[in-house]
Amino acid sequence: MILFGLLGAILGNYLQKRRYRNENEQFLEKVELMIPLIAEFIREKAEGLHGCGAVDFEDYADGYLLPKIFICAVLREIEAGYRPYDKQDQKTINNIGYFL
Repeated sequence: MILFGLLGAILGNYLQKRRYRNENEQFLEKVELMIPLIAEFIREKAEGLHGCGAVDFEDYADGYLLPKIFICAVLREIEAGYRPYDKQDQKTINNIGYFL
């Protein structure tokens, strides 16, 4: 997906040059750097949803039901954009999912 290609391009050189004290610190910093890019992607998708006619916003006027439904849908799209083919990576995804 474009989002993860963009993430790699933006963060690649910076993160390769950076020295880390340990793997956990490196992991956390990479996650922190990805969050604003993912938030921007979600915001753009939310703005696009308003004009596409896929949802009748009046049916969901109050509460957080529609935003929660939207977040579920957009996270599926993000997941589909990077779904590794490697069996070990898929196993790691499943394993992490058990602890979330």
